[in-house]
Amino acid sequence: MKGVVDFEMGEVYIFSKDNPECPADETALWGKYSNHINGRIELETFSFDLREFTLWTMIPPGYKYYRLSTRRELQDYVAAEMAVLVEKSFRHKL
Repeated sequence: MKGVVDFEMGEVYIFSKDNPECPADETALWGKYSNHINGRIELETFSFDLREFTLWTMIPPGYKYYRLSTRRELQDYVAAEMAVLVEKSFRHKL
């Protein structure tokens, strides 16, 4: 995996398969970094569209590039993640 930043636990990163600039577009994978396990990246959460989130999984294969999210992207990610978790919590209680 190529990039220019070191990973920090809890930070949100934008990953790309083929674009070193890692644009936050429909091809991006957004993920909250957790850990490196056996040379692979574990994400606490990740999303392709900020509407559905996958919890506690390794980054899917093929992602070569990454960058740290901007402050605005971080805010968008956390807000979307919390909205989904609250919605799921309410649905579970009904």
